[in-house]
Amino acid sequence: MFSLKKYFLSIMMVFLVLSLVVLIFVLVNIFSSWNYIDNTFSDNNSNSVINSSINNSSSILSSQQNVILNDSVNIPENNSRYFISDDELLPDVIIGDVIPSSRNSNNDDSDDSETFDDQDYSQYEDDLNNVIINSDDYSFSVYVYTDTVLSWDSEDLSNVIQNLGFDRVFLSTKYALLNDDLIYTKKISDLIYSLHQKNIIVSGLFMTDPGVFFDRDMISRFLLSFLFYQSNQNSGRSFDELTFDIEPQLLTPENNYDSFQGYYWQGSDGYGIGSSNDILLGETQNILSSIDSEYNGKISQTTTYFFHDKNLEGLTDYGSVNIFLDSVDEVIIMDYDNRLETIISRAESELKDSNDEKSITIALKSKSSSLSTDSIYGFTYSEFLSLKDDLIDEFEEYDSFSGLAIFEFDSFYNLYIS
Repeated sequence: MFSLKKYFLSIMMVFLVLSLVVLIFVLVNIFSSWNYIDNTFSDNNSNSVINSSINNSSSILSSQQNVILNDSVNIPENNSRYFISDDELLPDVIIGDVIPSSRNSNNDDSDDSETFDDQDYSQYEDDLNNVIINSDDYSFSVYVYTDTVLSWDSEDLSNVIQNLGFDRVFLSTKYALLNDDLIYTKKISDLIYSLHQKNIIVSGLFMTDPGVFFDRDMISRFLLSFLFYQSNQNSGRSFDELTFDIEPQLLTPENNYDSFQGYYWQGSDGYGIGSSNDILLGETQNILSSIDSEYNGKISQTTTYFFHDKNLEGLTDYGSVNIFLDSVDEVIIMDYDNRLETIISRAESELKDSNDEKSITIALKSKSSSLSTDSIYGFTYSEFLSLKDDLIDEFEEYDSFSGLAIFEFDSFYNLYIS
């Protein structure tokens, strides 16, 4: 009996020790989580401050399933003529439509996990002090993508952005990781805070994946994630505005996307009132309108230069800058070229026709490209500054001109340090 009692006591002791270990482990994790939240979301205050541009976010969070797109675009019953057969796949460049895109496989904000190469920028440390002052009355913006955010120290990155003269950042953000991935969220939060210390505006760049056309729940998931993040940040760490990169011209079979209700972008062959391109432009407008109805802050949309022109020609019901401006506050024109006269000629009609002041930003591309003329890649920095000055001289006569933007940071920085 004594040995049996001793046996049971031994078992009980082991059980108690294990329970104590588990309890200590749980307490340590709880303490670490609260310490992270305190360091990340509170700089000067212990209370969360909801961004002033968010209107009634709690009601949106509780009714996320009610975000439904407006089906106002009329789709012809007989739509077989709008399909593309396997032997009619469109090339990258279609006669009449060069298809620019601010998106590529390494810098989108889709939900897929990514592997990022560590980058050593220490050799350029001296450049952090070479300040280039942006003295213009117009904004100078830059696209910054996730691999850059994760590779750089937040303070160093914000210093370089400031030194290059940028006063606004389009910060590509993976909404599926925001809030759920603490390391990723902290990197985003820290960079926003550091940029704000330098009076740089931060616009959250979302929806770079055309999947939003056939996954309507993506909008509600995005709004839930974004508004939750905003409501848990003080004003120094929250986004100032939103930018979307919804590009219907990417919805093609060769890009391996599903169609939107049987419709693909068909390049120069897809124009006409009620045709495939017009349907997709109309759905783009619907997506933007659904977001605008739930968010009261500033919204921008990236678009390409020929959408407006096709609308002026009477080939679409949608796509003009003023139609976009019904749902957004600013249109960013992807005017990807390195020739002064071409950039001017492509942007003039949008700048002239826009009804709103400071509503048009012209974006240039600095990444290398298969087309020799659609990027400033290879320019010296002095050549870029000359082009920038010439463009501002030409565009400043238009009240709608807001400024210039660069796609994207890494390639532009390499241009500068070279």
